[in-house]
Amino acid sequence: MRTVIFALFCLTLTAQDFPVAKQAALGAELVRQVRRNTTPVQSQAIQEYVSQLGVRVAAGLPPGQFPLVFPVVNGLENPLHEPLMLPGGTVFVPLSLLAATNDEAELAGMLARAIAYASPVVSIGPGQIPLYFWGSLYEPMLPAAALERWRATELEADKSAVVAVSGAGFDPAALLSYIERVQPAAGGVRPVISRLPPLAERSAALTQAISQLPARATYIEDTSDFAATRALVEAELKPNARPRPSLQRRP
Repeated sequence: MRTVIFALFCLTLTAQDFPVAKQAALGAELVRQVRRNTTPVQSQAIQEYVSQLGVRVAAGLPPGQFPLVFPVVNGLENPLHEPLMLPGGTVFVPLSLLAATNDEAELAGMLARAIAYASPVVSIGPGQIPLYFWGSLYEPMLPAAALERWRATELEADKSAVVAVSGAGFDPAALLSYIERVQPAAGGVRPVISRLPPLAERSAALTQAISQLPARATYIEDTSDFAATRALVEAELKPNARPRPSLQRRP
């Protein structure tokens, strides 16, 4: 599915003044937009697995104002297969992320950083209009100061994610492995204007954050549940997994 551009202008709000009721209303509208432009994954087993994993890693992060839900969808295109965390607690997870991750620890890390990222609302400055960007506007043209703040938020989300996954028993180095493997190959990410920090800076910050975690004897990297889910994902992603609609009448 072609990536859809969303740009939502919140005329009366700033990132410093975003009441819970308005977050819920904004989130509900964004959820409707995303659902109109994506396809829910029909496999209940995939949905339940991602939901359980998401709840597990979220337990290591500060509690939010809304309960979290983790619908898995097709059509949520972005270069790094990142989940989309919306105001109101909905975390849309692209099916492609489950195919791109090599083990459960990598998937847990990406879910954790999406939750840690909190609201994708960026304030250009005090009293100015905050913007919500997603989709083909993955690399929005922002003023330098706003872009710098956005990159700092990305680094903080990385650090919070490794703390959360480590607390849940997963290897925090898996997130670093995923980012180092996938970010350089993300063809649409232009280093000069990308909201993502440069890979070297991001890797160094993650390595430092991981080194400061309490030592553990063992970490979870992969599980049989992940392997079973990956098999279902591969079946979902096959071009001919489902028959295409036809105008021909059946005999």
